[in-house]
Amino acid sequence: MAEDMQTVQIARFALNTSFDQLPVDVVHQLKKHLLDSIASLIHAIPRSTVQKLIRHFEVLGDGGKCKLPVVGSVPVDRAAQFYAALIRYPDFMDNYLGKEATCHPSDNIGGLLAASQLTDASGKFFLTAMAVGYELECRMVDEIPVMIHGFDHTALLSYSLTAALAKIFRLTEEQTAHAIGIAGCSFNPLVTSRASYSYEWKGFASSLVAAGCTNIALLARQGMTGPLHFFKGPKGFNEVMEMELDYDWTKEDLD
Repeated sequence: MAEDMQTVQIARFALNTSFDQLPVDVVHQLKKHLLDSIASLIHAIPRSTVQKLIRHFEVLGDGGKCKLPVVGSVPVDRAAQFYAALIRYPDFMDNYLGKEATCHPSDNIGGLLAASQLTDASGKFFLTAMAVGYELECRMVDEIPVMIHGFDHTALLSYSLTAALAKIFRLTEEQTAHAIGIAGCSFNPLVTSRASYSYEWKGFASSLVAAGCTNIALLARQGMTGPLHFFKGPKGFNEVMEMELDYDWTKEDLD
């Protein structure tokens, strides 16, 4: 794999980050964001729109290795969707204000909760993956603010969450790079879902990305390949978006 490819650099950053690298104040901040997200999740359970999702799961059928409150046992991708939806829907989550765009980095948490439940990940390992997701998404909001071109910030979530999930699922560097490429060409949501506060989907868009990225990471673990040159390749991100991700991920300090 070419060393200069952003998919490879992102994969390396995600997989090589360890809990020992996280400053004490960063760990404290991550815990606060996690606690805030769990509170939103609990608050959302009885809401009418969330009940639509629960009924949807009932139609799909039960059974799986992740046990959810109210719903019961479901597959890990459905658990990722559920947790992400409930964390996001109350609209009480965190917000990163970039130079030209914004995002909600706690959108990463739902998928990581489901993956950690499936793999029985430790608290330290979960917080490390959470730090990776936060750092990647917030950095990319500054480097490639896709919202100015009409694309939703959950497009960037697909890169950050896939990389963080790859860490939880212990993918190789090559598998992770392929997974990021697959996610990048699969999720290109439009920001019109956020142009009005009347649409219920505004609070659910990230949950479908969480489900999809979970699927993608697990497929990549099985050897599924994707466009490694997603950013610089023909008809890739840089060409289509008319903006370039050319960031040196070796200098990230999880700030």
